[in-house]
Amino acid sequence: MKLKTIQMSQIGEVNFRKSKRNKKINITVKPPGIVRVSLPERGDFKHAEKFVQSNIDWILENIERVKNIKKPKEIIDEKTNYKTRHHTLYFQTHKAKKVQCKLHEGNIMVCYPETASIHEDHIQKAVRKSIDSALKLEAEKYLLERAEFLAQKRGFKYKSLSLFNSKRYWGMCMNDNSIKLNIHLMRLPDELIDYVILHEFAHIKEKNHSPKFYEVLGTLVPEPKVLYQQMKKYYPTRYN
Repeated sequence: MKLKTIQMSQIGEVNFRKSKRNKKINITVKPPGIVRVSLPERGDFKHAEKFVQSNIDWILENIERVKNIKKPKEIIDEKTNYKTRHHTLYFQTHKAKKVQCKLHEGNIMVCYPETASIHEDHIQKAVRKSIDSALKLEAEKYLLERAEFLAQKRGFKYKSLSLFNSKRYWGMCMNDNSIKLNIHLMRLPDELIDYVILHEFAHIKEKNHSPKFYEVLGTLVPEPKVLYQQMKKYYPTRYN
């Protein structure tokens, strides 16, 4: 086995890979906080895991560093014409000094002070929070039902199924077979939502990303490599 993924305390998911090119163990941290460990082809995963533990302070420091790498600011305003599956975002100015947001009959209403700019950080934060509320409502109706349907259809049994809002993961399968699905999956096409759900179900049988895992996934999803490439177009941290 050349690939292995381990959930480690404080860090989260760590991806290990054996390579002929490596003469020693190397750790890299990529945005938005992905930890990758490469080791010699004849190296031992347990030894590599201990090496990670011995460098945990450096890893945590670099996870925070890459999280703060500045990316082009994403602005959501009137010109964006933003829509979720079942909600449309509207903006309105008012004389009040605070931002007011509400969901009503398929609308996301954001009212902000007439003396302020919609591009100000606190207003953009309120806009995203409102969108998250709409996505959560939609996820509660669609994601949970869809996951239960696919579980029954494919014969998977999980301990529990819940939603979460993550900037790093689309979904998670915990050691006790609890499944967590990101509300931002509602921004993806149906076939990619199914791909993520079935990906997490495959982890019920194989907790890592070994060749056996991909064998299981291949029995559940048509052309998983193609879908994986399509997933790269989307980010939980981006709304567009």
